[in-house]
Amino acid sequence: MERFNEIRGLYDIWDDSFGIAEEIISRRERYLGKRLPEILRQYYLQVGNNKQINQTQDNLVLPTELDIYEDGFAIIYYENQVVWEAGIKDSDFEQDNPNVYLSYDQESWEFEIGNLFNFLTAEAFLQALFALPFSSNACNVGTEEELFIHQTWKESSFKSYLWGIEFFQNSSDEILALMKHDNQTDVFIATNTEKHFLEMIEKLKIDWDNNSLKTND
Repeated sequence: MERFNEIRGLYDIWDDSFGIAEEIISRRERYLGKRLPEILRQYYLQVGNNKQINQTQDNLVLPTELDIYEDGFAIIYYENQVVWEAGIKDSDFEQDNPNVYLSYDQESWEFEIGNLFNFLTAEAFLQALFALPFSSNACNVGTEEELFIHQTWKESSFKSYLWGIEFFQNSSDEILALMKHDNQTDVFIATNTEKHFLEMIEKLKIDWDNNSLKTND
């Protein structure tokens, strides 16, 4: 089963020390009366207890809180101010990698946003922009900077449908994101190492609005 290597590489986690115990997951499955989709089950077992990955910006619903509601959906993730919720259909639990649906009003599930594996990985990428120790962002960059990123970095196959984000990586321990909203494009970068971070800064040559290495005078 999938090892979530894209997440492991970005956060430098290569064991299951941040996994949730099998018994906790099994106990919830007995309560629900059904086995969790295998991708969700493996995600819990491998990285479910890592707060950087799962609670920095948005929030993973842990097994002890997981439930199936009257509308036939189980909520698995939600924005920190509950602007949106992501859920899986009860009827799709038998699938290993079911589709994920989005709700903005806590009533209707009108937006299908891809499969569970893509969603969980994209969320981990998004959280990394705020969680990793070395990070920068710049608002409203120009078309030249955006074109340079497209020409210089490899676009990731994982997409976030929540913030209009494209992810890019030239190596597994970095993340670069273009976020498009309100007719502007913002750039975010994050890494685990200062050396790699400075290399990205030098290559991009962007006037950053925020830089984790800068201190206030």
